Amino acid sequence: PGPVCYGRGGEDPTFTDSALTLGFLNPEHLVGGDLSLDADGARNVLQEKIARPLDRELLDAAWGVFQVACGTMVRAVKAVSTYRGRDPRDFALFAFGGNGPVVAAEIANLLDMTRVIVPPIPGVFSAFGLLLSDVEHELSRAWLNRLTSVSPEQLAQALKAISQELTGLMSEEGYAPEDYEINRYVDLRYTGQAHELTVPVKGDGPPDFAQMAADFGTEHERTYGHQAEAEAVECVTLRLIARVSEDRPERKPATSGGERQSPQPRQVYFGPVHGQTETPVIERSALTTPVAGPVIIEEYDSTCIVPPGWKASLDDTNNIVLTKEAAS
Repeated sequence: PGPVCYGRGGEDPTFTDSALTLGFLNPEHLVGGDLSLDADGARNVLQEKIARPLDRELLDAAWGVFQVACGTMVRAVKAVSTYRGRDPRDFALFAFGGNGPVVAAEIANLLDMTRVIVPPIPGVFSAFGLLLSDVEHELSRAWLNRLTSVSPEQLAQALKAISQELTGLMSEEGYAPEDYEINRYVDLRYTGQAHELTVPVKGDGPPDFAQMAADFGTEHERTYGHQAEAEAVECVTLRLIARVSEDRPERKPATSGGERQSPQPRQVYFGPVHGQTETPVIERSALTTPVAGPVIIEEYDSTCIVPPGWKASLDDTNNIVLTKEAAS
């Protein structure tokens, strides 16, 4: 049934209920106003099931829910950065989805990141990407062999067999060989490891094992901070990807999406440090010059929170760029 504020039978407080209670979401403007939220219901369930049992103020309880949710998402970001030897502070956080821009700045705060990018139409960004993505088929086969135990010709034959199968799949979809390209990859590891790294097989002829091992060592050092040149390298999996490059539509200048009554400011709670403050609400098209937080950017399909200490601007491709201001 979902969040209580949806009014569809939900009985337990959710992240959406807390975001609504904090003032992050507009109860009258979700999906351009087509979906109204029950703000009183959200506040009541948070009060009854979290604030009162924990002897906390309502806004503090809602903030706690928000922090727990953000902490969970921080672990997901670390899984693709810190745990792979990459410092998230060296990257920008890319935020999409209906609620991604709601939590993005706080997640960036927790990771000590200083830049967030919110693309146009963030709420349907994944669907938009699917429509514009290249057509691909990928086939993989287990092929467990040390590179010192097989010849390049043996690997080439194994790759050729998979390539022929892949060509058949593309033919079934109506693609001729000249319509697509096939890229070859291998999953390699040092003998005894339980995890692999994928590296490309360069060229069209028999693979160069020395080049493959060198590329693997470079990727291993980039990912884990070291390589072991004296260790034997073994191949675990062969991968081939056939890709049809599709034409992209010409990008048109962004529009405001129609007339809308000027959004009204509202009270928003930004945690115990900043408290509750009246916060202006604007549209993406209003970011003609950088705007310092706190501010809320409302769109048909998403809401972007710019907390105190951050500023928002538009780049030349209509992305919202959030930048953390240096501490004074």
